[in-house]
Amino acid sequence: MSFLLQALLALALQGAVDRTPPPAPVLFTDRTLMISFKPPDGLRDVTAYEKAAIQSKAAATGRATMNLLLALRSGPDDTLPEWNSVSIESIPRERLGNISERAACQTFARWVAAGGIETAESSDAQIGRFHFSVSFFQVKEGPVTRRAAVYTTIRKGQLLSFAFSANSAELLDRIRDSMRSLVSLEGQ
Repeated sequence: MSFLLQALLALALQGAVDRTPPPAPVLFTDRTLMISFKPPDGLRDVTAYEKAAIQSKAAATGRATMNLLLALRSGPDDTLPEWNSVSIESIPRERLGNISERAACQTFARWVAAGGIETAESSDAQIGRFHFSVSFFQVKEGPVTRRAAVYTTIRKGQLLSFAFSANSAELLDRIRDSMRSLVSLEGQ
């Protein structure tokens, strides 16, 4: 193999390596919302890429968007049985106007689920100091049925959601178990 061909191949491989998203943070902390959360293991941090895509879409449509705080994926191929994702998003509570807190949480969960079909009535969950409305969704894309659970609460004037998505119910249950790691930083 010629030196030039080897050099081009090395550059191409380096470019592929450089595009691999970094590992998820061991601990996600947001000092504005005063929360700390330990994401599930084995995910990649695609927050920067997702934020850029959201901003580009918002610029093109002139619409306000959600604030993406964290976006994690197991990998790029969302058709694999073991694929899963976690995201944390927020919007100002005032954006939903004069509706009850529960209705605001349910509406925001539907926005976060982006067209998923609700599969059950939302329920309430208490996790530490946090009270959540929990909504369940599913999206069918070809042979893949993606399941999602969206935990929504109001925190510091923001609607705050933790969205978990997976290609199997068992995996969804496993990754949403990470909600137990959520901690309020107030008083610390």
